[in-house]
Amino acid sequence: MKKYIITLFVALLLSTPSQAKLEDWSKRDQTLFRTYIALNAIDTMQTWDMIDCQKHNYKCPLREKNIILGPYPHKVDVLMLKIGTGYAMYHILDNIDEKKHPRVRTITLSLVNAMYINTVHNNYEAGLRFNFTF
Repeated sequence: MKKYIITLFVALLLSTPSQAKLEDWSKRDQTLFRTYIALNAIDTMQTWDMIDCQKHNYKCPLREKNIILGPYPHKVDVLMLKIGTGYAMYHILDNIDEKKHPRVRTITLSLVNAMYINTVHNNYEAGLRFNFTF
C-alpha cells in the first residue's frame, strides 16, 4: 500500500507543473522545484516511519512537530498536507512576475529547500529512515 501511495504522491506533484508552465521557468528553478518535491517525498516517508513507530511501539519517543498535523498524525493527513502545500507552492511561484522580480523564485526555492534539507537531516538524526522497495 505504501508503494502505491508514494507513487500517487509523486505522480500528482510531478503532473501539476507539466499541466501549467514549468518549462517557462529557468533550468535552475525547475531543478530547485524538483528538489523541493524530492525532499517532500523523503520527509513524508520519514514521517510515515514515525507513524509506524507510534503504531507498533507504545514507548515510541518520536512525535510530529508540525503544528498542523499534531503529534500523532495519520498517513493520509500527511499525504494530503504535502500534496496541498506542493500544489500551492507551485502556483504561488508560477505567478511571480520574473520581469519585475527576477530572482524571487530562485531565492524562495533555495530557502525552502534549505529548510527541508535541515528537516530531513533532523529526522534522520532522530532515527527516522526512508527506503524504496520494489
